[in-house]
Amino acid sequence: MYISVFDMGTVDVKDSLTSIDYKIINAILLVDKIKKACSGGYAFAKLTEQEELRANLGVPQIFLANVGRLSENRFSKYYCNKCGNEHSGSPLISYENPNEELGEGVILIEKGEYKCKVCNNVIALYRKFNK
Repeated sequence: MYISVFDMGTVDVKDSLTSIDYKIINAILLVDKIKKACSGGYAFAKLTEQEELRANLGVPQIFLANVGRLSENRFSKYYCNKCGNEHSGSPLISYENPNEELGEGVILIEKGEYKCKVCNNVIALYRKFNK
C-alpha cells in the first residue's frame, strides 16, 4: 500500500485498504490535533496490535509512553514542536535500567526518552515497571 500526505489532511491511497490501513489513515489525519495536544512532538512508528492496545488511552491519539522502547527501525519520521520540523527516521532513543524499588513490590525496570536529533528536545518519556 502507498499513502502520501499533503497539507496534513489530503490522503492519496492506492491499492486495497484493510482495517489496519484505515487506522493508519485516521492517525495521519489526526496529526495536526496531536501536534497541538502534545508538548514535545509526535512520531510515526509501526506498532503491533498489542502495543496499540497499550498505547490507546481511549482518545484518538496513541501515546508512546505506554508502549515503552521501540527500536529505531520501527520509526519512519517524527515531528519536534521545539524546532518546528519534521525529521525522517527515528528520534534519538536514550534509556537506563535503574532497577529501583518504588515501594509495595513495584520496581522501575527501565526509563527512557525519545529526543529530537537536531535540538535535543524531549518528544516523549516512557517508564517500564515490573507489574
